Amino acid sequence: MGGIEASLRRISHYDGRSDSVRRSILFDAKADILIYGMAERSVLELAEKLARREDFRRIRGICYVIRGRHSR
Repeated sequence: MGGIEASLRRISHYDGRSDSVRRSILFDAKADILIYGMAERSVLELAEKLARREDFRRIRGICYVIRGRHSR
């Protein structure tokens, strides 16, 4: 996922409408990876890594959820 809302809501934030702290949109969305900011290079690098089935976790400008106790 990407775009302005994903970029702004990639971390926990205060929501004035509900007067509460909301968690990252990545937890609420049905997405595995969030790309934020000016992501032209990041999205190309991510596509290449996924196509080659390589580790994508060191790409700058992405967020992802680590599931499980021993995941990295």
